[in-house]
Amino acid sequence: MRWEVILTGDQADLEALSESLASPELTIARRKNEYVLRSTRFEREADSEAVWNQVDKLISRLNGACRLELQSREPIEANMLREIKEDGPGCVIMRLQPAVIRVRGLPPTIITKYPDGTTKKMRPADRVSDWVRVGGADTAAEKVLRLLHSKPRDWVGLYRIYEVIEGNVGGRDAIGSKKWVSRNALTLFRRTANSVEAAGDGARHGSENTGPPPKPMSLAGASEFIRKMARGWLDSKASQA
Repeated sequence: MRWEVILTGDQADLEALSESLASPELTIARRKNEYVLRSTRFEREADSEAVWNQVDKLISRLNGACRLELQSREPIEANMLREIKEDGPGCVIMRLQPAVIRVRGLPPTIITKYPDGTTKKMRPADRVSDWVRVGGADTAAEKVLRLLHSKPRDWVGLYRIYEVIEGNVGGRDAIGSKKWVSRNALTLFRRTANSVEAAGDGARHGSENTGPPPKPMSLAGASEFIRKMARGWLDSKASQA
């Protein structure tokens, strides 16, 4: 069977995704006043319940990638599943949720012109397609995208994302050698997150086990640190896939 999913969410995010996601495994297209998600993964399923299961997994990875690359504030949601039949209308299955409309801008599309006359276009959501694809085949990448979407941006949540990446690449030294983030920033992040005096009640530990850093990293700085690390790590995986 063929299915398509009607998406809701931030209009700027959905428009950016529609410009970048156009593979058989993951396509988001704008059709009149709605955004439609299609995937060959849906066609392998026999009934709507199995399709919804695939949709939920895909949307979770997509939201994590959007939060990382587009810094999305509103999650993309799938509220309607539509069966496509060549011999007549198919069924429509609704999942109703409260609607909130927000409008915001995204970075512009960058077009680079080379001396030989060729051009390269970089759209805001181009990386999202690669990361969602990687998350579908790599359990560590899928977990990081899921955590980026579902976990709050506190010290515990950020450190959990760091631990998944650290375990996947083979330890702290391996992260430092990749140069996604500096070794000094990595040390400061770890020391701040583990220090009650530096991170307060949000620290990973309940008591002070080591001395706090002289100049602790802010929570906003830690969020940006994890963002840079995750982007570099996912880009590395996408280039090898």
